[in-house]
Amino acid sequence: MTTFWLSFNDPNAPANERFLGVAIIDMDESEYELRPLEIVSHARKLGINPGGSVAISEVDSIPEQYKNQLLTDDELLISLGSTGRKSLS
Repeated sequence: MTTFWLSFNDPNAPANERFLGVAIIDMDESEYELRPLEIVSHARKLGINPGGSVAISEVDSIPEQYKNQLLTDDELLISLGSTGRKSLS
């Protein structure tokens, strides 16, 4: 099982509106090819892909209660390892 952190943003939006959210998902290598297209498609199937551009990172040690949902709370995301919205400016 591999855990991915997908950070969505809209590069065409005003700077303070670019961030669309983060989705953290697990994918089983025996069921999926772990390519970017498959990872983004999996998030779409789960209903947690808000569109826009996406950056994908492999991560470790994310608590289960934060997976398979779209997260937008800055404090929560920073506690999970995000650099925050400032990195999108």
